[in-house]
Amino acid sequence: MPAWLFGLLYIIYTIYGMKERNDTIGHEAHFGGALVGMLMAIILNPSALMENYIIIALLMIPCIGFLYIVVKMPHVLIFNSFFTKKKTYTIEDKYNEERVNKQIEIDRILEKISDKGIDSLTTKERRTLEEYSKS
Repeated sequence: MPAWLFGLLYIIYTIYGMKERNDTIGHEAHFGGALVGMLMAIILNPSALMENYIIIALLMIPCIGFLYIVVKMPHVLIFNSFFTKKKTYTIEDKYNEERVNKQIEIDRILEKISDKGIDSLTTKERRTLEEYSKS
């Protein structure tokens, strides 16, 4: 296998590993090291850029694309794919998640009251607040 193909596969695997976060490997550090190493090699030997511009472009395009996504669309990186292990939720996990979501909703309603007054609440928000005050 040519070295440039191995490098390209490594970068793609590293980007996948950063996105999925399903192991204990520091993929971010490996990605940064690969990127800085490539840039340092070009700085120290600029003629390599002219001789291998296609290979360097093939390696840099996924890096630059990934960095663009990290800066402009970080929400894209947070999801489970078909290949990741699905977490099984226990009853306790579900209870805690519902409790946190309910607290977030109550905090939002109280913030709305603080900003716009109690008359700004919808009927549903008033009902939610009444149910919470009873519990």
